[in-house]
Amino acid sequence: MKLLTIGLSPFYFTRNSKIHNSLIKSLPGHIGENLSLSSIFLEHDIEYFPQESISDRYRDINGTFYSTCAVGDSLVTSVFDIIEKEDPDTIITIGSFSDLEYIRAVKRVIPEDFNWIVILTSNIGPQTSCFLDTLRESDLVVCLTNQSHQVLIANGVNSKLSKYGPDDIYFHNSKNKDITEDSCPVFMINDKNVQQSNIAMVLDSFSNFTDRDFNIILHTNYYEQGDYDLDSLTSKFKDSQIEISENFIGLKEGCKDIELIDIYARAHFFIDLSIKPVTSLCSIEAATQGCIPIINSHGSLSESIVGESSIIGLDKFLIDSNIFFGEHLEPFYIASQSSFCNKIEESMDLFVNNEEYLKLSKSTKSISTGFSSKGFCRNISNFIISNNDIRDKKGLRIKVETF
Repeated sequence: MKLLTIGLSPFYFTRNSKIHNSLIKSLPGHIGENLSLSSIFLEHDIEYFPQESISDRYRDINGTFYSTCAVGDSLVTSVFDIIEKEDPDTIITIGSFSDLEYIRAVKRVIPEDFNWIVILTSNIGPQTSCFLDTLRESDLVVCLTNQSHQVLIANGVNSKLSKYGPDDIYFHNSKNKDITEDSCPVFMINDKNVQQSNIAMVLDSFSNFTDRDFNIILHTNYYEQGDYDLDSLTSKFKDSQIEISENFIGLKEGCKDIELIDIYARAHFFIDLSIKPVTSLCSIEAATQGCIPIINSHGSLSESIVGESSIIGLDKFLIDSNIFFGEHLEPFYIASQSSFCNKIEESMDLFVNNEEYLKLSKSTKSISTGFSSKGFCRNISNFIISNNDIRDKKGLRIKVETF
């Protein structure tokens, strides 16, 4: 069986990159020796991540790896040439609506040559997108949220729901919260200094509670240019009340998972008010360490919280949001500041009651176990196996190529 994956370079610290990396590392083990794997890394910076780094990361993977920074028609041509060379039985593409057109162009030229699996990392709202026709041309769309899954099913698109989550290292290193009588609640924000993350609104909201004791871990830094002046945003707070990393944390660099786990373990609440809540990956990583999530009332994690709210009771920390539609009618969610301020106050009051906080913290850990990269990759593997003829393939030595 020949399989080709196409997605954002797995060397970056983004959700789409991590999904691509998880598939490359996991699919050979799930599918077995009959798999012949090749991958195309989109937007891959070969100067920052030279070919040797690819060989080093995937030295145990039997496959061929291509990197490209082509866009538009050049990308279509590059992908088509690689597909002709590799002749895959199945192609997996990882990305949002805007990442579908290049492969659709190829599919229309050779529609019977391969199965096409779309891992859709966009949300779909109540208004359907013009890209539904594109999605119908695929053999399967894997949705990361039930909201998207239900919309596609209602519109006749072959779709499955699979929850993506953290690597096993987060679950194997789960730590218990340490709360003492003189401790104060610690809130963590793990996001870049960009408008999409709503950092300005979050910090402005906290400035209304300067008479209360709390600390904030702002897991970003000063070294990568962002949308806001961090000094200005943090000037209203007490000295040492906001912790900003001294290390460089950016698209291409960040701390190791085990280091990030230690930071999550220090926090009591985790805040993610991104306008594009899909996987809620950082929130789920934090949840493995018992951080109570304060998040938009949309996205994969919030769906699980609502579905189990009668047992867990975490739904009272979901933030009301206003919806607007961007390009391709993709829904974006703007958190209500008044709703968020109410949740800040409720979380501070909850923390005073240590027993109740620890109970919810334990429930948060429990709900995080419903998400995992391993389970996600297993689901993808099962579909591939059930929809492809197994063919005998000769073994390949790893090859790294720029196309």
